[in-house]
Amino acid sequence: MEVIKGIIKDHYKKYPKMELQDFIKMFYQNSFGPKHIQSNPSLESTIQFVEEELGYFVENSETRQVEYIGNDYYRVSLSVIKHGLLSPYQLGQAFYQSMLESPIIEDYNIQLFINQLRLLCEMINENILQLDKEKCQLMVEEYLDKGIRPIHHSDTYKELYHPHYRLVHKTILRNYLEI
Repeated sequence: MEVIKGIIKDHYKKYPKMELQDFIKMFYQNSFGPKHIQSNPSLESTIQFVEEELGYFVENSETRQVEYIGNDYYRVSLSVIKHGLLSPYQLGQAFYQSMLESPIIEDYNIQLFINQLRLLCEMINENILQLDKEKCQLMVEEYLDKGIRPIHHSDTYKELYHPHYRLVHKTILRNYLEI
């Protein structure tokens, strides 16, 4: 969990307006991968969605092009296309392959996810992160009561950081970029 603790600190430093919801999203992504995006994806639809998103993509100079979020997953910004590092086809293909190879939701992944939620609240209770202590426990309990599921970034995160990325597993990303 020390690696995850470092990732949490790094993300909070890089994105100081992150909300609890944004951390939960990151933990979901690094525990279960990107499969939730589409249940039956095709490579063509995945690439088409990347190309469509490029039409309204707003680059944020603060956002890393490739950002490690833990458990061998990376967020790959659409800026890699803008800067000529990958084509829409390549990023779409890497994302598609990552979806196909996403882990199934089973006890191990669920426990990993829950442990990260607990760690987040511990870090808040220890004042490592300046977020609401009571709200963390309450939000985690409410989230889990409704079932483990993907969630969106907070409105604040979307407005300030313009997240436009695809989640890609390390073993796949290495075929396209040096990481």
